[in-house]
Amino acid sequence: MDDRYKKLVNLTDRVVKRLSLLEKERSALLADLRKAREDINFLKKEQEKYKTLREWQQQTTAIIKQVQTKIAKEIKKIEEQSSKPYLGDKDE
Repeated sequence: MDDRYKKLVNLTDRVVKRLSLLEKERSALLADLRKAREDINFLKKEQEKYKTLREWQQQTTAIIKQVQTKIAKEIKKIEEQSSKPYLGDKDE
């Protein structure tokens, strides 16, 4: 009977130790999971910021191209006007 009792106590001790290790592992895994979720949320926010900045860049680039086109047209007008001879004012 003592032998069975010792085996039972030994088995119980091993189960308790194993449960303790599993609980520590579970806690570590839960902490990792929380960290991973936080990282995912952070990355989603950063992705939204990136999309917003990308849209802003595209819009700004389009506006700059429009302005460049207008400036080029104005320069061309000025060059055409400067190549014509000056005939003087009508009042002269």
